[in-house]
Amino acid sequence: RQFSEYYNIHRTRINFPNNGLDSFLNMARTGVYVVDRVVQEQIKGGINLKENLWYIPIPNFEITAGLQ
Repeated sequence: RQFSEYYNIHRTRINFPNNGLDSFLNMARTGVYVVDRVVQEQIKGGINLKENLWYIPIPNFEITAGLQ
């Protein structure tokens, strides 16, 4: 079975760029970028691009919603 490489978010929501069409590859890249920012800015961890790893500190941390 072959599945589409694209997703139409306007099937369930409105007002997205590119008429609501996006590829799963692009959505995955965006998701990784968001996680990268949270790891670095919110929990003060790090990223090793060479090893493709996130470093997450163990101590208690609080993620603040809504920061851009």
